[in-house]
Amino acid sequence: MTPAAIVGIGTAVPAATFGQEVAIPLAMARCCSNESERAWLQRIYRGCGVRRRGSVLLAHDDDAASIESFYPPRLSEHDGGPTTAVRLALYMREAGKPMPSFIRRASRTWSSCRAPDRFRRASMPS
Repeated sequence: MTPAAIVGIGTAVPAATFGQEVAIPLAMARCCSNESERAWLQRIYRGCGVRRRGSVLLAHDDDAASIESFYPPRLSEHDGGPTTAVRLALYMREAGKPMPSFIRRASRTWSSCRAPDRFRRASMPS
């Protein structure tokens, strides 16, 4: 059996982000039905340590209108917003976009790397 090793990890994030001052009112308009829920949501968002959130929905940084066009405010308490299928279709469209050239170069560089000898000689448990 060939041993396996992780020799690198890469991540990708959306190009545009929005801060908590944009995120909190957007979330409240879509998720909260009363003052108690709004207070809870604000405590969670302010206490979570996240300063900026990335989204493929944003045309540019802090563009609440981009998010509102995909997630309009609730029309009723039972309004769940876009379906899972609609959200996944958007994700698949965005995830399938061509990689920037610097990511392609890094990907080619790492794919040609060999794991250090100590990893190639290791045996996997049976």
